[in-house]
Amino acid sequence: MIGCGGAGSRFLRYLVRSLEFDGISINDANSDIVVDRNNVIAYSSAPKNYIEKQFSWINNIYGELTFVIAGLGGDIGTGLSRMLGKMKKDSLLYGIFTFPFSSENESRLNKARDALKDIEKTFDGYFLIDNDSLVRFYSSVPIKIAMSIPAELAYHIINDFVYLVANKPSFFKNAMGIGVGFGVGRERILISTQEALRSPWLKGNKMAILVSGDIDEEDARIALKHYSFDILKVRKDLSYGDKVKSLIVSVR
Repeated sequence: MIGCGGAGSRFLRYLVRSLEFDGISINDANSDIVVDRNNVIAYSSAPKNYIEKQFSWINNIYGELTFVIAGLGGDIGTGLSRMLGKMKKDSLLYGIFTFPFSSENESRLNKARDALKDIEKTFDGYFLIDNDSLVRFYSSVPIKIAMSIPAELAYHIINDFVYLVANKPSFFKNAMGIGVGFGVGRERILISTQEALRSPWLKGNKMAILVSGDIDEEDARIALKHYSFDILKVRKDLSYGDKVKSLIVSVR
């Protein structure tokens, strides 16, 4: 996991506490690697050999599956996300990005839009959590709590997505949406799936679902027989107790 910029580094701190994964935080202050704020955009668009010279450590950080986490629209997170995409190796590279509010200044929005054009060309796929949908969907929740939701979604993506992508990486590409739901009781699989489907970020024609809990694959297929998911996976996980979790990924 690589947290880039202020938002990405905050998410990473949350994830490292919650998951058994290591992460690298890249920010302009209090970070593992100090980056010059004034030059990072230039680096992101510089020739590859120049980037390798300035950031030789990048060649050593990629694992079999790498997540880049950032808030788009600023300097550090946006610039480094673009640069990391251009440095992509043969391993799988996915992004988890937040997108600015539509009410924010135009230069910030344009910077985020331009970055997405590069990200679509270089990343295997990315999850985009736009702030407008966040506020609309959670309008009854205090803003401070609502703004912590993207970090929680990133937790579920990193914890569960690996089980979906392992067998069919070619399915998960371009812009992806995310939905998470929990259910209890006799209809817990159906309840968790219906809650996940209410997510404002599920935008796409194709969908994959991972159902986790003390259940069998046959239980999930029977409970979801009226749904036409392109991929249905079940993970036996006793840590959820009497709950079931459904994670749905949509692909455009």
